[in-house]
Amino acid sequence: MTQRRGGDVEPDYCRAGSTSRRVAILMGLDVGCCRNLIRGIHAYAFETQGWLLRNSPCDPKVIPWVREWKPDGVIATVFDREAARALVRLRRPTVDTAFAIRGLPFPPGRWAMRPPPCSIG
Repeated sequence: MTQRRGGDVEPDYCRAGSTSRRVAILMGLDVGCCRNLIRGIHAYAFETQGWLLRNSPCDPKVIPWVREWKPDGVIATVFDREAARALVRLRRPTVDTAFAIRGLPFPPGRWAMRPPPCSIG
């Protein structure tokens, strides 16, 4: 761990020259399933120590920030056509966890093709 200005702690794999992958997580925290997805993504990133994550709602207004950050990929909950078009223009590998808009060029998250276990029964 490396101590940064302001007291923030940064894992060593986040330093310049590392092989970590930048992953933008674009989903709101206002829906329980999104919070659970984000929790799972963070747990995976912590275990593998290879992902540098940034969270934000999936809103067209944040896409310029995402473009500037230059992520290696995006995991998004896409409910808005304008946000979908902005993500297409971003030209980054993107996984859509909502699968709410048909015809998007993003593969859906695996759970989007079948109900999550918590909804069975």
